[in-house]
Amino acid sequence: MPSDSGTSLRLQIGHVLFMDLVAYSTQLLDEQRQYQEQLTEVVNDTEQVRTAKEAGKLIRLPAGDGMALVFFDSPEAPVRCAMEISKKLKEYPQLKLRMGVHSGPVRVTSTGGTYVGLAVHEAARVMDAAHGGQILVSGTAHGLLERAIDVAFVDLGHHELRGRRARQHRDGRTSLRDRSGGRLGRGVPAHGA
Repeated sequence: MPSDSGTSLRLQIGHVLFMDLVAYSTQLLDEQRQYQEQLTEVVNDTEQVRTAKEAGKLIRLPAGDGMALVFFDSPEAPVRCAMEISKKLKEYPQLKLRMGVHSGPVRVTSTGGTYVGLAVHEAARVMDAAHGGQILVSGTAHGLLERAIDVAFVDLGHHELRGRRARQHRDGRTSLRDRSGGRLGRGVPAHGA
């Protein structure tokens, strides 16, 4: 389907990891820059990012105080990546990170350079429900993962996500992993009806 610019868009299923640094805006500009560099280094050093990048199955989107990673190879990739990042962050105690995972349709330009769609925004809303050190996974992503990945899930109950009315929510689950407990849970709906 052509866009206004004449560039064609193709629909794909993307598996999104959205992350941001907690209290980033309270830091001095030099610290913000340093934290972004450290986070980028940690993310780029993960096996999931290296593998997906080499295969051409990853789009990295800067997002102010964090970033979004859109994986096109497996619904497991963003969760495994988040777990790798969480583990590596033990070496960077100054970096307080919260992460959200969601899977859904995305449209990418024929050149692969532009993302269009709601999956990244949904992952951001899931992440917004997290606290520093947590990984939340949408019900959609959890449904794709529950038998495919060897991780314990903990039900967190239902939560209204920013920008979504409660009546729009489907019966969804979200997942939580905190660095201290090493558990992955579920509970926050991430998909509007």
